[in-house]
Amino acid sequence: MKKYFGLLLAGLLVVSFNSMAYGFSEKIESVCLRNQEPVVPESSSNPLPQEPQKGGLVPCLVSCFYGPRIGLELNEGKSVEPMELIYFLGGPFTLYASWELAGKTNGANGCFASCCLGPRVGSQLHERKIRTMEWLQLIGIGTIIIAYEAYSGKTMIEIEEAENLRR
Repeated sequence: MKKYFGLLLAGLLVVSFNSMAYGFSEKIESVCLRNQEPVVPESSSNPLPQEPQKGGLVPCLVSCFYGPRIGLELNEGKSVEPMELIYFLGGPFTLYASWELAGKTNGANGCFASCCLGPRVGSQLHERKIRTMEWLQLIGIGTIIIAYEAYSGKTMIEIEEAENLRR
């Protein structure tokens, strides 16, 4: 049980580091500019919104520990859901989280896919097919390849279009 608690704590640290890294500059700006007038450059009329940071160690680790699609969707700017953190504990917690995330919407097939392949695989079963790489996770090689894809900045939308996964 200590092992699972330690891994859950490490996962929570990764997720909190991820949210801290993406919003850190905005927090500093709000603290520094609290009592000052905002400075607007004269040449720019409307600054473009910044895209979320893609790739890196955080999406890679999240893909390894929480599920294959979670790290890829972190690159799109989506976050880890609290129920997916429960999934990481294993055993009966995985079964409960799989039923809550996927079983209620996709029935037994979604629950089974969520238990074996990852929480978002089962919950997205009605809208996306299962990738070959997700099946290859069962022998270990798929996890390495998907983690590398997340590290390099690929998104689930890009993979969905390239592999024709839309139902």
